[in-house]
Amino acid sequence: MGILFLVASLICLWFPLRRLNLRKKCTTEIDAEVVDVRMTLTKVNNVYMHVPVCRYIYNGKEYIKKINWPEEDGTFMIGSLIKINICGDDPNLTYHRCENEGVMVILPLVACIVGIVIGIALMIIQFVLHII
Repeated sequence: MGILFLVASLICLWFPLRRLNLRKKCTTEIDAEVVDVRMTLTKVNNVYMHVPVCRYIYNGKEYIKKINWPEEDGTFMIGSLIKINICGDDPNLTYHRCENEGVMVILPLVACIVGIVIGIALMIIQFVLHII
């Protein structure tokens, strides 16, 4: 049981690390034009979100990409411009800083730490019970 908590906690750690890595890579801020808006059902809490499909030009090349926009209340108008960050080495990598950035990083980290502590505690308890 303790190992299960450790594995789940390490999986939980992947999400904030991925987001932090994207933020570190995507440092070039550009304007992107909204060319379409799609409704997407989130897997976490079964909420429909408006997801913008944007067109942007970087180094003379045009890109059209669905932008991961983490806010549920994002409203987008086709033809409007939004600010996104892209990676200079790979312009297909995009990042949008959201209002709840701290929560999106800190909450999974806290859950990971709690899971690791519980996992270690369960392993110690199991070990002690086998000795007695």
